[in-house]
Order: sequence, then C-alpha cells, then structure tokens
Amino acid sequence: MSLGLGSYEERRRKKTWGRVIKLVLFLGVVGGVAMFSYQVGVQDRNRNLADLVDEKNTLEAQVDQSGNAIAELRARVAEASAQAEIWERRYREDVPEGPLAELNRKAAARVAEGVPAERLAFVIDNVRAARDCETAETKRFLLQTPLTEGPATWVTFLDGRMTVTGRGDSATDDAGRPHAWFDPEKPVTLTVTEIGGIQSQATGPLPLHHSVVQGTVEHRFTMVAGEGRGFVEITADRCAFP
Repeated sequence: MSLGLGSYEERRRKKTWGRVIKLVLFLGVVGGVAMFSYQVGVQDRNRNLADLVDEKNTLEAQVDQSGNAIAELRARVAEASAQAEIWERRYREDVPEGPLAELNRKAAARVAEGVPAERLAFVIDNVRAARDCETAETKRFLLQTPLTEGPATWVTFLDGRMTVTGRGDSATDDAGRPHAWFDPEKPVTLTVTEIGGIQSQATGPLPLHHSVVQGTVEHRFTMVAGEGRGFVEITADRCAFP
C-alpha cells in the first residue's frame, strides 16, 4: 500500500512540474514575442521620428528659399515701379497733354508747311499774356445753307477789306425734309476773304473761332448763334501780334 501511494505522489509531482515548466516556457515565449514586438515598435517609432525630422528640415529649407524668393520678387517689383515712375515722368515731360498737345500739333504742322522753327520760337518768346486790342466789332448775318443764299449772307470789316461768310447744314423736320435755315447743332464753316481773294476757313461747332494774321496785327473772329432763326453773330477783334 505504501508503494502504490509513493508512486502516485511521484507521478503527481512530475505532472505538476511538467505544467510548471510548460507555463514557464509559454511565459518565456510570450515575453520574447512581446520584447520583439516592443523593439520593432521602437525601431518604427525611431524611423517615423527621423522621417518627420527630415520632412521638417526640408520644409524649413523650402520656407527659407520661399522667403528669399519673395524678398527678391519684392525687390524686383520695387525696382520696376521706380523705373515705371521715371518713364511716366519722362512721358509727361516729352509728350504734352491738353492745350500743350494742341499747341505742339499746330507748331509741328506750321513747320511742316515750311515756317522756320526759329520764327515760331520768336513768336512764342514775344507773345504777351495781356492782349493789346482795339474795340471789338460785332455784326449779324444769315448763314448760308443749300437752300439759302443772298446779300444778307455776308458781312465786311475794316472798311470792306475783309469779308466774312459762313455755311452750314440745313435743319430738318420730323419727316427729314430740309428747312432753309441751318442746324445750330451741327458743325459750320466760317470763311474770311481778304483783299486779293486770299481765303482762310475754320470748321467746327458753334461757338467757332478763327484768326487771320497780317504782319503785326491779328484779326480774331468769333461766330455764335444769333437771335432769329438762321442768323449768326460774328465778332471781330483786332489785336497786336504777337
């Protein structure tokens, strides 16, 4: 009886130790796997951290490059703006506008006609702001149209030495039929005829201005719409020139 009992106890101990050994082996395997997984995770984390650091450094370098590029572009824009301002100032100085542009056009036209530039410069140098003029004289006449002609369509000045006439388009009714009188809303033509048949003209809307220079005298004519249908008034000034 005691032998059988001892054998049973021995088997039970062996069985228990076998379980313990298996448990220890299992825990060792689990621990090894856990340690391996931890090490792999640490390596992945380190690689990710290194990648993030590289990406951060790359972005910082790109930002620095962008900052340099922006600064360079701003410098170019500032330089271009300064150059544009210089050229705009030169353009304003070299290319006149308004009355100066019209004066420049007229001067160029007179030079093209053969008037010496020195003479034009002389006139400009000697012209005065205050004009030395005689008392103006105003007369009234009927402006010619395709349907209007006659003795009342002209006037004379300076004891008949200058004759002034004018011509315009006929006014029309609602049906488009022409009247005998001129249309004051359309351009008209003023003609000055000097002794000897010399003529000069000006065309444009009313009021219309025209000048005739004879030596040291300028005859300036101004034509406006007059009272009465079809009539105009012409005012003649006689002033020292230049």
